[in-house]
Amino acid sequence: MLIIFRLSKRILDLLHSLVVGTLNATYKKLYEKENRTILKDLHTKKRFKRKRESSYDQSGANADFVRIDAGDVHHVSPLTGPGIIRHIWMTMDGASSDFYRELQFVLRFDNASTAQIDMPLADFFLFGHGLLVDVNAAPIQVSKQPHITEKPFRGGLNCLFPMPFEDTAAIEIRNTGDTPTTAKPTIDP
Repeated sequence: MLIIFRLSKRILDLLHSLVVGTLNATYKKLYEKENRTILKDLHTKKRFKRKRESSYDQSGANADFVRIDAGDVHHVSPLTGPGIIRHIWMTMDGASSDFYRELQFVLRFDNASTAQIDMPLADFFLFGHGLLVDVNAAPIQVSKQPHITEKPFRGGLNCLFPMPFEDTAAIEIRNTGDTPTTAKPTIDP
């Protein structure tokens, strides 16, 4: 019985060392691969085409916003695919205390006749009551600027839902309110 136990223990120890050794080697290879691609190759030229769309100021100044008058629509440059929208960031400013509810956020993929997303900006970014608050959910993050203490509050709106498309992605911001607003949208495919 003691011989069987010692033999079993040796087999278990051998299996354990094989499994742990294999896992350690695998983790080491993964770490080295990630370390190489993230840090060691950081300075090397990559083959890709950047397709970011934003409201950048083409003069080089810091007036990188778009004005959306009452009743108007801002069309963010359409994206061509195939691709995936990986990150949407925007900040807004408006005179109305309800301007986050008055801005309609519309996304249409692959030339669809009806928009797949068509809702108030506040609903999309999870503060449906319309008063900007901090939101920390897995795909949505909203940060209220702490130094602005009076309504309407301002801050950064982030969406990390991956949104794949085959041919096109069209993004609109419609101002359904009575006052103009400014927006700084950035879309990262």
